[in-house]
Amino acid sequence: MFNITNHDVDCGGAKTTLTDDGRLNINVEKPEKMSASVSPRWRRPAYKARNTKAQSQECHAPPSLNILIQVVGSRGDIQPFVALGLALARAGHRIRIATHDTFKEFVETHGLEFFNIGGDPKRLMAYMVKNPGLLPSMSSLRNGDIQQNRADIREILDGCWRACFQSTDENSKPFFAHAIIANPPSFAHIHCAEKLGVPLHLMFTLWTELPDQRSYLNFVYRTPTAGFLRGTPRWRRYNGCGYGYWKAFNCGPLLWRSAILGEMIAKIGAGPKPIPFKKLTAPDLAAAIGAALEPDIKQRAKELGEQIRKESGVDAGVTSFHHHLEHSNLGCAIASSHPAAWKIRGTNIQLGSGAVALLVNRGLLGTDKIELFRPQKYDLNIGPRDPFSGMAFAFIDSTSEIGGGLNHFGASTKELFRLTLEKPFVHSGKRSAFASSLKGIGKASVNVVRTPVDIAYAFTQGLHNAPKLWGDHHVELPETIEGIPSGLTAAGKVHYTR
Repeated sequence: MFNITNHDVDCGGAKTTLTDDGRLNINVEKPEKMSASVSPRWRRPAYKARNTKAQSQECHAPPSLNILIQVVGSRGDIQPFVALGLALARAGHRIRIATHDTFKEFVETHGLEFFNIGGDPKRLMAYMVKNPGLLPSMSSLRNGDIQQNRADIREILDGCWRACFQSTDENSKPFFAHAIIANPPSFAHIHCAEKLGVPLHLMFTLWTELPDQRSYLNFVYRTPTAGFLRGTPRWRRYNGCGYGYWKAFNCGPLLWRSAILGEMIAKIGAGPKPIPFKKLTAPDLAAAIGAALEPDIKQRAKELGEQIRKESGVDAGVTSFHHHLEHSNLGCAIASSHPAAWKIRGTNIQLGSGAVALLVNRGLLGTDKIELFRPQKYDLNIGPRDPFSGMAFAFIDSTSEIGGGLNHFGASTKELFRLTLEKPFVHSGKRSAFASSLKGIGKASVNVVRTPVDIAYAFTQGLHNAPKLWGDHHVELPETIEGIPSGLTAAGKVHYTR
């Protein structure tokens, strides 16, 4: 395989020179030639996207993964992820779609596993329309919409977490998420991924075509722009959009995503500038419709539609997902086609569930020697921007926790008095109410003690991060503390380096 002449070695597209002092200088002149010379048995099979501009780019497929797709929204939000799930299933993965119970039949009809996360999509959409900004409206405050929305979000967060590991029924195959795909409104995605230590892939989508029906919109990915969208924000693919859609899209966007797309369409000349819903008037709407019918805009929209219909957003989504995974960090050390689930303590050896079961059954490995494998680590503890905002937010958080504990104590104590007066000789329910009241006062007491510590810690974090305000990019991130050992390690580093 190697031809050595005067200390020169030619291996495919790499030229290597052996120096007199024993060093090796390698110059890769033709990477593609060198890659082709590598034995195929050492390379993983490649996944190629169909009908996309990424067709010429190979993305090596990872092991067969349990992929959890978390989606919150309407039918238009769910449908693209069903199409993506079908494509990922064809690539060899097990797919579970975690969404609202309303879409159970729709998901299972297409042969995908369903998990109910709760929540009412109609109620959520109604709340978004009533409160499009960050602050809720006065009518929502009066009508109790905020309390209902908080209850819905709490149910969804809990459902998304349970979907990561809980079986759908007694007879179903056990499930543990190796990777998470989610749309931004599902909220729980980053927290679930951080807790499990698994990769997270966020996607923002529009409608897409499914095998048994026709629709017009497709995926939008946060990838480098191309074609007609060059120079616009980092949103790329608008696939399968008909000219009629583009023309109709310019009339009064209702939600934030419509406003973003409307601005982009106007910027590339495929439609007039969108009108905010609250500022919409009949003359402005008539003018926008008239502008959308101008020959130049119609031609531009037609050209754009023809170009994007040639692309496949679903295939690009699968390619993007595979491309961003660290494949070498996911597979089992014994059977690389299976995902790793465990790690031998004190080593970098990662094993799949089947390999661990085999080794344990044969007495070659003890269960005390393994730990849960976490292929992805997240460092979300960036701290406050400055000491004053840090103290303010720490005080607000502490006050909120204390208030929540006192509120819980008051409600439980009220329930205990009610039961005592109505049923003085019946103890059923009194014990739980008493325990709940103690839990509430305990939560409030603990946070009263923690408040000075939290405020002082936030103040020091703010001082640490303050140089970032005037452009200092050399500020180190704080050490991640996950327990007593890591806390002592972090304290030691701070003590001996300052």
